[in-house]
Amino acid sequence: MSTAFDQFQALLLQPEPNYTSYTYELNRLQKNLTGDEFVRSRVLLRLSLALQDLIEGRAGVSDVAVLLYQTINTYHRPLEIKQTLWQQLNKPRQAAGLRVREEYPSGNLLITTNPWQPHWLTDSIALDRLELRRSDPPVIGDGLLYAMSGGKFTTYQSEAQKAAVQACFFAPPGSTTLVTLPTGSGKSLCTLLPAWHAYMGGRIKGNATTLVIVPTVSLAMDQERQAPRYFEGALGTEYTPLSWTGVTDADKRTLIRKGITYGTLPILYLSPEALMNSELYQICLEAARQGKLKRLVIDEAHLVQTWGAGFRTEFQFLSAYQKKLLEASQGELRTILLSATVSEDCKQLLQKLFGSDDKFYKVEANRLRPEISYWFYSTRDLKEREERVMEALYYLPRPLILYVTVPEHAKDWVSLLRQRGFKRVDAFTGQTPNKDRLRLIQDWSTNKIDLMVATSAFGLGVDKGEVRTILHSCLPENVDRFYQEVGRAGRDGYNAISLICTFLSYDSDNSDNKIAFSAVSTVRIRAENAVNRWKGMRASAKQLQGDSWWIDLNARPYLKEDLSISERNRDWNDHTILLMQRANLIQLIETRVEESESTSSSLSDEEGIKIWFKVQLLPNYLALNNDDALLLQAIEETRKKEVEEVKQALQSMSNIVERYSKPNSKTSNRPCLAEEFVKPYDYCGKACGGCPTCRHLQQVPYSDPLPLQVTFGTIPTSLDYLKEEIAQRIKYRKSLIVSWEGSRELKTLKAFKLLLVELIGAGFQQLILPAPLLEDETWNSDLVEKLASHATIPHFIFSSEWITAREKRPIYAVPTVVVYPWDDYDADQFHQAFRQCKVDRLKDVPLLSFVPRTLYLESEHGQFLERIEGLSESVTTLKNLLSTSQELEFF
Repeated sequence: MSTAFDQFQALLLQPEPNYTSYTYELNRLQKNLTGDEFVRSRVLLRLSLALQDLIEGRAGVSDVAVLLYQTINTYHRPLEIKQTLWQQLNKPRQAAGLRVREEYPSGNLLITTNPWQPHWLTDSIALDRLELRRSDPPVIGDGLLYAMSGGKFTTYQSEAQKAAVQACFFAPPGSTTLVTLPTGSGKSLCTLLPAWHAYMGGRIKGNATTLVIVPTVSLAMDQERQAPRYFEGALGTEYTPLSWTGVTDADKRTLIRKGITYGTLPILYLSPEALMNSELYQICLEAARQGKLKRLVIDEAHLVQTWGAGFRTEFQFLSAYQKKLLEASQGELRTILLSATVSEDCKQLLQKLFGSDDKFYKVEANRLRPEISYWFYSTRDLKEREERVMEALYYLPRPLILYVTVPEHAKDWVSLLRQRGFKRVDAFTGQTPNKDRLRLIQDWSTNKIDLMVATSAFGLGVDKGEVRTILHSCLPENVDRFYQEVGRAGRDGYNAISLICTFLSYDSDNSDNKIAFSAVSTVRIRAENAVNRWKGMRASAKQLQGDSWWIDLNARPYLKEDLSISERNRDWNDHTILLMQRANLIQLIETRVEESESTSSSLSDEEGIKIWFKVQLLPNYLALNNDDALLLQAIEETRKKEVEEVKQALQSMSNIVERYSKPNSKTSNRPCLAEEFVKPYDYCGKACGGCPTCRHLQQVPYSDPLPLQVTFGTIPTSLDYLKEEIAQRIKYRKSLIVSWEGSRELKTLKAFKLLLVELIGAGFQQLILPAPLLEDETWNSDLVEKLASHATIPHFIFSSEWITAREKRPIYAVPTVVVYPWDDYDADQFHQAFRQCKVDRLKDVPLLSFVPRTLYLESEHGQFLERIEGLSESVTTLKNLLSTSQELEFF
């Protein structure tokens, strides 16, 4: 039974239902709900909001009908409603899927559903069944995580998330760290936790801003909306995460400028264009010179390859700017690259652009999404496709994103949906005015919108965990775009639906394949135009020395001196530079932005911006001897290859749709769809939440364990937090052995919890604990809560299995406490693995070993205290040594 459902049922039968009051009560109740019941309650919340909107004219009857259908199916229980509500709903098509099971003497009706089993989709009987699909085992958190979340988080979502956060926290100066975690696995914590620690949630004046480059305005706005929840005790707005977009007002921009200059702003979210083409370009460089900017994060880093080569060239220009920041910071800048999935080609590109061989670290946990079930339909009739999509919209669960390729198509769908009784719908595309974007994101986040019609400009990284359906009324231009957009559903770990309905034809210019190819091919500059643009830039260039030149991005093309200076002109010059770089003709070294006073506070007025690129002419270019025909040939070869790759990628996507939309009897040899998705990725776990092949074979949804591969180098030793008394005691030996007496069993070790907390307070930053000790969730939670009092000291807790794992795991060169297992055999197995770890990664690091007094190590042929070098002390002596001074308290 469900209390929330029962309360809602009672509400429906009241003479004048107060849906607003119920919504308030349900929000309060949700704080104590977990798992399935919490996820189901979100459906009730959405329905109650829609019913109130129906009363006030903000919702249509179709909005309510589809949510009633979803609620009944989610709870597997019928709903009794009043005759007056049914009369509103029971109109042609608008009550699709709902039926009256029984009519009561009171006039009330018992409503249930008919399963949606369209003839054009096979095996659709369980299409919208709600169930948990992602269940990676959580691992113990730490005091920082607890303090930042106000006690909400005592564990990390997975071992992979914990490893990623640790790698970003302890990343050495000058390094680049690539983190890949599946969508919904908590990548944002890699940015938030280090920034929160540096500013103690805005309670102290930190001194180093983190720049976070995000691909879309919607994501920048969403991050600014989400992040401040962890900075509620901040000294003021300037000590909380902010974003810089086209709608950021003048007062907030002033706060941001000051925050970066003085290092008081913890995080700034912005797009590549906002950084590269505004006053922030120079402000951030100067902040780096002053030590006030020490982290650069590029979110959704895979887009550097996919978007950077086409219509968002600033993504690839970021690499030159990153090098300038690194130089300005005197090698202190840490670069973090975040993504859900990165192909091997993209990984190599990212290392080439942003890393180096000796300081490029990787935390890779690639796995396909287990939450998504896939459905395909293809037709050669445009009207039939529209009918199929509209039919699906009456049944598929909300929230739902309907993706299209062309902004005009989004407007058309919204208009049609409103004609059909849907009002809780809207559109978000690249043409959506900046002033409307924040409102749309807020309405989407607060459940005022059930169905968002969108282009790829919407949804990337936006934190909406309960999206249940992604419907494509288009053909994504490649598998990567399709998979990324589908990945915006099911972020809460529960199943979600992907339905793609395509109109494929080579005879119609309105076909999805023609539109998709046009969208991606038109952003590739033609070779002859690139030559003329290069000649124009070269003519106005300033030679430095040898083959290095400063190129004016405002330069007009050759023989087009009357062309106006504009953003569009600069964009095509961008394309030319990047195309020539990909052709190995030139190398982009750095960028420089000059801005007139008239545009210093405006992003909309681009006329005064002057952008210079420093380029190096490469041997391949010099060999052309300024021959325009040879230059044209060299550029055309690269362009032709890239256009062919675009065609092949589009054809691969088209083939998947056609292959998996055919009846099973005709495609008995097609593999599970996971086999198609996994092809571009190395070391990637497979998962399938249901595809046509698996359903035909009656294969239940499956998921490989989340794999973890960590590549790291030598990390400098840090003793920043170790108290002087401890450092002096250990001195040159670097090893302190503390022995304990008593029964050698689990409960004895548990009793030392407060001592472990004191050791963190004394400046030890790593706890390595026996795996059985960490199996007690209550003990773990209490330890983490107590460690929150030492949140000023960055620290992590590892299981002994982290050391004995077959794959290498990162252990950081910081003061470390090792609690040995109490059993001789287990302790010896751990010791042999840890011995090599000390040689590799903990040389000259203060180490405190916590062992039973009589521990015997077979591999050392004797007792620990007799065979292992170090200063030996008792527990009592250690307690006397530790200071009991109070750390900064948070709770």
